[in-house]
Formats: sequence, C-alpha cells, structure tokens
Amino acid sequence: MEKAKPLSRTGGLKIASPPQVPATSKVTAVGVPYVAEKIPRQLPVFTAAADLRNPTSLIEPFRVMTWNILASVHTHWNSDAHGGASRTCETVDQRHNRHIQIVAAIHRLQPDVVLLQEVDTLFLPLAWKHGQRLPCGSYLHGYTVHQSYSPLKTGVSIPQEGVAILTRNGVWETDPSLKKTCLEKTRDRGWKCSLVLHARRCHDHSQRACFVSVHLQWGAPSAQANLLRDALKAADSTVPIVLGGDFNITARELKVVHDAHRPSVDAQLAARGLRRMPSHPGQSTGLTGEMGLRPSNAIDHLYCSRSLKPAIKWCSVGPLAPPGQGPWTSKGANDGSDHAWVLSTLFAGY
Repeated sequence: MEKAKPLSRTGGLKIASPPQVPATSKVTAVGVPYVAEKIPRQLPVFTAAADLRNPTSLIEPFRVMTWNILASVHTHWNSDAHGGASRTCETVDQRHNRHIQIVAAIHRLQPDVVLLQEVDTLFLPLAWKHGQRLPCGSYLHGYTVHQSYSPLKTGVSIPQEGVAILTRNGVWETDPSLKKTCLEKTRDRGWKCSLVLHARRCHDHSQRACFVSVHLQWGAPSAQANLLRDALKAADSTVPIVLGGDFNITARELKVVHDAHRPSVDAQLAARGLRRMPSHPGQSTGLTGEMGLRPSNAIDHLYCSRSLKPAIKWCSVGPLAPPGQGPWTSKGANDGSDHAWVLSTLFAGY
C-alpha cells in the first residue's frame, strides 16, 4: 500500500487528527490480500477561516463504498455452489445468513455513503422504515435508504431488484433543491437500472455532492453506454459526482473502444470530468457466475469528479469468497456476497 503523504495547510485550514479507523490485514481464501483502508493520520478540518470565496469547493473527508450484494433472486445460477437442485435459488436460511453478514460488514466499515447493486425486496423491502428489522432479522442502524427497484421481467411484480444508496445519518442528507432520479430497467439500458441522489452535508449545506449507483449489463457495450449517459444526464453539473457500481467489465476493458461512434466507458466518464479510483493491480472484486475466479477480475469500480481527492491512492477491497463455494461456505473470509466491496475516502478543496 502506498504511504499517504501528509496534507499541507492551505486556505487557512488547520490540521487535526481524524477518528482512528481500525486497520486489519488478512489473506482471503483466494490468496488475494484484503487490505483495510488506512486513512492518513492528518486530514484537514474546517475552520472559520476556510475559503469563503467558493464554499462549494470544500468538502470534508467522507467514506464511500460500492458493493454488489448478490440478489437472492439471481442465485439460481449458483445452485452447484449453494447445494440446491439445478436452477433453484438459495434456501431461506442461506439467504438470511448472507444478509446478516452483509449488514454486519456495513456496520463494521461504517461508510458514510453506500452504493449498492443487486438489492432485492427479500433483503430490503420497499416499505422498510428506519428502526424496523430487515427480513433477515438484523437492524440497519444509522442509515437512510434510497431505492430504485424494477421488476425482473415485464408483467412480474415480485420480487423486485435493483440498486440502492445508503446515506449515513448525521453526515449526508437529501438535497431538497435537486431531485432524486430513479432510472428504471429498459431494453436500451440492458434491463439494468441506476439511482442518482443529490445530497448535502447535514451540518454544512454548502457541502454538496451527487451520488450515483449503477449496474451495467455484462457483454452489452451499447446498453452500458446508454445507462451511463442517462445517469450522467440526471446528475447536476454544478456539484461533484461520485459514481460507483458493478460495471461487469474489468479495469483494462474500461478503456476499450468498441466502435467509432461510441467512446470507451473510461472516456465517456472522463468527458464529464470523472476519474477512476483504482484498486491494487491484479486484485479481483467478483467471482464468475459459476463462482470461479479469474485473475485481475476487478469489475466493481468507483469514479469521482476531479475536484474530489482520495485520501490514499488505492481503494480498499474486501474479501472474496472461496472459488467454487461462494458466500454460502463457512471456509475462508467473505462478507456474504460473490463480490467484494470497494471503499475509498474522498475530500475536496484542501
């Protein structure tokens, strides 16, 4: 892990030590190091002498995480791994055990913003309210939930599946001056959806940002470009953007140009001023549909506006379940999904 350099004093800002974040290091069952994020010992904090000429350029450090949590309605593709009959989904007990692990990981990591994909009503019902138990029996303490679900197929209403954004209470809240946009599943988007949420800091409404959770269709460059186009169109151009999700394409494929009329995914996002926050080269973030492992299979990505800076160069990446067994095994470290979470700390204006 690259050693973070101390940040200098600028704009009348003082330096203060942030809360300590536990850092652990272990080796997952696939032999890929799981590295917990180490925030620099010194991060700037606001004072009254902050740059008041452009207050929206200042954003205190916050932690953002993207994670595909494996919708239970899709586990019929994984029957060999969870031990069920061919093309059957995981059992209720298996689903609840996974969901308990997922909630525990969110509480352990305590990100300020969580961009989730493959969220279904079996994990987080549309009618769920803060303080209620989730279907798995766990509580999702300290977060406000924003959802964008759609039926899996035309004419089928239950269960619904899509994306969600969690904002940590007391840190970020919905910006009432800008609308939230739910992009539903359509054919031209590859039957995938997105959610665009404009937010502001609870204690300082001048700190504003736009958070976008996306899930791109595998092997469909045109549909991927369409969903990103629509999500970026819904994001306000005057605030920094953080966009994350399951792209279903590797870091190398992000730069591939498929035809002369459509730029690469990386170029499409760069045209809006977004850059990728990289994870360690060679690190995988997802297993295959058969719960296998491909080297360098980093398909979950975080992008942010260039005005936002990462506290360290590399994103933290969570543990992956053992190949061939998936998140239903008790062997090896995993947090309940066939994808690893990806986390970074961002700030602006220092």
